[in-house]
Amino acid sequence: MFSLLQVLCNLPPFSQSQETNVLITTILDVQPRLAGTGGGKTNDEIVAELAENILGKLPEKLDPDNGLAELFEPNEKGIINSLSTVLLQEIDRFNKLLKVIKVRDCLST
Repeated sequence: MFSLLQVLCNLPPFSQSQETNVLITTILDVQPRLAGTGGGKTNDEIVAELAENILGKLPEKLDPDNGLAELFEPNEKGIINSLSTVLLQEIDRFNKLLKVIKVRDCLST
């Protein structure tokens, strides 16, 4: 069974580089600003903007029916590939996480 770490380690170097750049940019964006610059955003404003940006990019729900149909086709014994089974389980877990995120977002506004 593949772990998330194995998947991430097998990403092409370009993709790893992009993810690293996004992470570093985010960290730098929330660093304290020097006093006296005037008119700059506070850390709370920056974090709130980043959170809104991320929330805006999240899908409402992942739907396996929109995925690649061959992934979920049963074999001659009527069983789907074990990795596809794991994928379906992860989709279900991610959808539950999305629901929690959306509920907390609604409660915090």
